[in-house]
Amino acid sequence: MPICPHCRTVVESAFVPCPNQDGYHTIPERDFQAFKGDRFLGKQVAQRYIIYSVIGHGSIGRVYKARQESIGRDVVLKIFKLESLVDEQMGYAPGKTIVAAREDARERFRREAQVLGRLDHPNCVTVYDFGVSEDGSFLYIAMEHVAGMSMRQAVQRGLKSGAMVDIMRQILMALRQAHRIGIVHRDLKPENILLTFRAESGEPVVKVLDFGIAK
Repeated sequence: MPICPHCRTVVESAFVPCPNQDGYHTIPERDFQAFKGDRFLGKQVAQRYIIYSVIGHGSIGRVYKARQESIGRDVVLKIFKLESLVDEQMGYAPGKTIVAAREDARERFRREAQVLGRLDHPNCVTVYDFGVSEDGSFLYIAMEHVAGMSMRQAVQRGLKSGAMVDIMRQILMALRQAHRIGIVHRDLKPENILLTFRAESGEPVVKVLDFGIAK
C-alpha cells in the first residue's frame, strides 16, 4: 500500500498529497522501505515531479526516479546541491564573493542545461526540464528515464562480442552529435552506457548517460 514517507500514513493511492497535509506525497511502500530516511522521498519538485526512488548519488548531488503525475511518466531527476557548485566556482576564482559565486553557479548551470537540452540524438538521453528549487538550495535537471542495464552489467552477464561493434557505433554516433554542438562528455565509461534491447530482435539499443557533468 502507498505510504507517506514523512508521517507514515498508509493510503489507497500513490503520488497524491498526504491527507495530513504535511507537504509530502505518498509513494509505493516498497520504495519507502528500500530508501527509508532519504529526505527527498515524497517531496514534489517544481510542482511537477514527485520523488519516490533513489538511483544513485555523488559528490555534488543525487539522482532520483520521480513521477511526473500530470502525464503519468517516470523521469530521472538529478538534484545538484548549490553549495557544491559554489565551492567549485570559488576554486576557480578564490577572490570571488560567496554571493557572486552563487549567482555564477546558477548561471553556469542554466547555460549548460540549455546546451544539454539541444541533444536530440536517439542514442542520447533526452533532457526534459531544468530549474532551481523554490528555496534556492538546489538545482535540478529532469531527464528521460530508460529501463535497462549498464554496459558493464551486460558484459558481466555474457554480452556477445558480435554485438560490440554495433554498440560502439551507436556510442560514437551519440558523441559525434554532442561534439558538433560543443559538448565534451568527460566521463565516458561502461557505467554511463545504458543498454536496452529491442523486443522483436533482442538487438541492443544504446543510451549515453551523464552528460550532466559535461563541459
